[in-house]
Amino acid sequence: MPYLPLTPEGLDVLVSRTFREALSSSFEIRTPEDWFFLAYLLFGTFRDDDNGAAVVDRVSVANLFGVEPKLITQGLFRSNFLIAEFATRTGLQLHLTNSNSIVGKARTCRIVLNEHLQSLFEQCQIGQIEMVYFISGKSFSEREEQRRRILRADARANFPLSSLRPNFAVGTALNRQPPKSFAPFVKRLTQACEYVSTTMSGDKRTGQLRILSTLSTFFPPTYKQVRNSERLFTVGDSAAYLSSDVRDILFSGTWSADLSNAHLVIAARLWGLDDLLNLIEEKGSIWPYLMCELQLPIEKKPELKKVIYATVYGKPVPQLKGQITRELGREFTERYMLLPMTATLLEGREQHMDGIRSNGGITDAYGKFHALTDTGEKGESAVRTILSREVGSYEFKVMSAAAEIIRGSNGQVWIPLWLHDGIYVKFRDAARVENWKLKITEAVALESSKYGMPLKLVWELS
Repeated sequence: MPYLPLTPEGLDVLVSRTFREALSSSFEIRTPEDWFFLAYLLFGTFRDDDNGAAVVDRVSVANLFGVEPKLITQGLFRSNFLIAEFATRTGLQLHLTNSNSIVGKARTCRIVLNEHLQSLFEQCQIGQIEMVYFISGKSFSEREEQRRRILRADARANFPLSSLRPNFAVGTALNRQPPKSFAPFVKRLTQACEYVSTTMSGDKRTGQLRILSTLSTFFPPTYKQVRNSERLFTVGDSAAYLSSDVRDILFSGTWSADLSNAHLVIAARLWGLDDLLNLIEEKGSIWPYLMCELQLPIEKKPELKKVIYATVYGKPVPQLKGQITRELGREFTERYMLLPMTATLLEGREQHMDGIRSNGGITDAYGKFHALTDTGEKGESAVRTILSREVGSYEFKVMSAAAEIIRGSNGQVWIPLWLHDGIYVKFRDAARVENWKLKITEAVALESSKYGMPLKLVWELS
């Protein structure tokens, strides 16, 4: 949500009365503070990328329980004690994972619900007849919802972005797209929920339904800048974090434009991997070739793309292998690591990282030098951060060419969703779709040619 998520109002979401009453009768949840923490675990948007559980770092837990910030800095606060006390007094079963600063993993917490409660939870926010606010227990109020919609829309339109950053113009334009433009997509939320409920299972189904529930509260994404990247990211849960098949249901009738082979092409050019660049140009799209080499079914392409991203963006080999095993299965880990392309990428990556260490940083696509010492990271973490920033800067600069054409269309074309190396595009005039597509495609091709990167947009109607 555009306003601060770690406030009672920010997490006092609408749920079915049946679900809230079932929780209240099954557990000893008596205080607003307990409902607040429970809401964070169930509906909070600060989630772990790997397991989808709520992140319960010290700062977040302190905020949720009203602990004074100075106690954290003085080392007098232990979040695990508060979490354990919460579980004991409520009777809720919690599954906790440990933090690991070496590999950048935070502690996470998931509520373990029985089958009946889990089913009620997954259906508690969309398509329900009698709704109440989760923390307060008050009945649904149209006046209150209208007030919240106005606040969210205002916060989104005025979300602070630095004009000194190269992504300022794109981010501002995206955040000021009128919320009413997204109304057709909101109408498809129920259909998307039905699809998720019938085709997915386990943590994936729970996570996708949670995101769809968030979208039912406020659909338009809010974009933010981050410290060590030119990329734009969404605030909290958004359609950007839905799987592509679920997104295509919501954005039916819009066009998706993807920057083909983006990360591999950019990395190959920056790292001097001419053989890999030639292979990509020869194949046109690298994905059919990779799927064949790995003996992967086509429906696993999204998971394979995540693995490629992790390889290009510097994930250490042990963690990379772990991700492949989680995403694709253990048998594919060895296949991927034995690919000649993988060996080429990892060797080129290490040599480029050596150059970053020697030079103390990188110069991005905008000609600005970024020093390792300015990342706020230490050691190899700083090197990987700078490595990803360099690749991401070229990706954003090339995609900005598409955004520039769209911004100049006087509202004839707009972007419902920005996805780093791809966008969803809506055209007002069906008769001019092909003309606009050609203009956007040519602008991207021209920009990428400046860097010797054979990148092109691939269009598909959702």
